[in-house]
Amino acid sequence: MLSKTVASALDQGKAFSEVKASLDQVVAQYGVPVEDIHNALVQGWSTGAARIALAEPLSMDKHLALVDFYRGAGLTGEELVKTDGFKTVAASLILWCVMNGVPQNIACEFTHPFNLQINEVPLMFFGSAVYSQETITRSYQGGYAGVSVRVGHGLYYHLGGLEGQSVEKATLQEIDYGGLLFTTNNLYFGGEHKVFRVPYEHIVSFRPFANGIGIFRDGANAKTEVFTIVNAWSSCGAFLYNLAHFLAQPEARALYAAITGNPDGVLQWIMNYW
Repeated sequence: MLSKTVASALDQGKAFSEVKASLDQVVAQYGVPVEDIHNALVQGWSTGAARIALAEPLSMDKHLALVDFYRGAGLTGEELVKTDGFKTVAASLILWCVMNGVPQNIACEFTHPFNLQINEVPLMFFGSAVYSQETITRSYQGGYAGVSVRVGHGLYYHLGGLEGQSVEKATLQEIDYGGLLFTTNNLYFGGEHKVFRVPYEHIVSFRPFANGIGIFRDGANAKTEVFTIVNAWSSCGAFLYNLAHFLAQPEARALYAAITGNPDGVLQWIMNYW
């Protein structure tokens, strides 16, 4: 009950100071053990914050309100960072900053193995990702349809033909394991055997996965390529899809072509806790 009350307070946009008395009443009424109060606050904040962050890209003001709430509750970012709520909030804020052309509003330093182009802004880096390609196998299922006419002893002439259908089966073949970087201009992957950069404008379509993203490049005989994030949180794939899809649009290309920015003062986000 305590965690539900916390989540509900976040939904209503209340500060922790506004609901502290109500939370104390819940603790007293339901006899919540002291050792369970802290965990309930963490769970309640994570649940409520995730709902807010999933509803729409999270603005700076809404993000700060969520931070003020958990600080008021005596929680820290260090203990929340592994929760789905914290990860969802962080990704939602990144998406909002990118869509509004202000990724420089938040920054944290990290290193990655890629050489970026001039004025290219690193956005999200995952140190543990699996690169796979989708392979299609085809088989024929069906049988002979028609009639047989006897034309002699033990001999038959078949009238009709084969009826059936071609059955396709898609499977993912793991190719490599390494780091995945999203920037304002490109998607980068670097593994033990494969290292490449894919400009967003060379991607025909994106496919959302629960724990990653799939791309289909512009080219003959191109295969679906899938990037799976190791230990991804529940909404990871949805945010990666929305981020990459936005950056591939003409308005985003025009927006970031016009931004010169300082690479040392731009948004940089690493998933090294995950």
